Amino acid sequence: MLALFFRELRGMHWLFWLPVAVVYLALPAMNAVSLSMVGGNLEFGAPLMLMDAQRVFSFASIFWPAFLLKQYINAPGSELLFVYLKGKNSLYARMLCLWSLDVLMALPVMVAYAAWLHVSLWYDVLIFVDMALIIGFIYGLSMLCANTFLPLMLSVLYLGACVVFAGFPSIFVQGPDYSLFGNVIHFIVLIVLAALFIWVGLYREKRYMKKG
Repeated sequence: MLALFFRELRGMHWLFWLPVAVVYLALPAMNAVSLSMVGGNLEFGAPLMLMDAQRVFSFASIFWPAFLLKQYINAPGSELLFVYLKGKNSLYARMLCLWSLDVLMALPVMVAYAAWLHVSLWYDVLIFVDMALIIGFIYGLSMLCANTFLPLMLSVLYLGACVVFAGFPSIFVQGPDYSLFGNVIHFIVLIVLAALFIWVGLYREKRYMKKG
């Protein structure tokens, strides 16, 4: 399964590098702007920089699942492809692999933030849960609608609205308190939503397998 999975990643061509570019080019630029807004004061700039990271990692999590699912759901004769997607070879297993890649992509930044901004471990957990929610949403809605464009656009529009509109129901935690106890309800809601979307995707995938 892993060999096929990595071939599918290579099949994305330059699009595979889009989330990496977003994280390692856009995030430093945004952090630099946020820090300059407070005159370089790290104490006041840290909450802005951590919010930048939440936004960037959430946006970056959109692309890999959408591009990979497109190879199956939007492909000609996609019904036949589900005959081969069982067990460890399932799309669900691929989503877990993509989440693991997202975590690996985020780890260097998380380590740097821990050393530089002295953030709580729960901030890292928050980032990883945000990623799981985005991947789960795209997986679940793609399987439900048999289309990858709609969840891709809805994810972009929703995250854009979270950035632009104050008071909009958002997956982002407003700093400076990123502890579990300060945001326990927020963490629970994110985890429940992620589990719900993943369950919908898994249920629909099993239905497709039976039809195949």
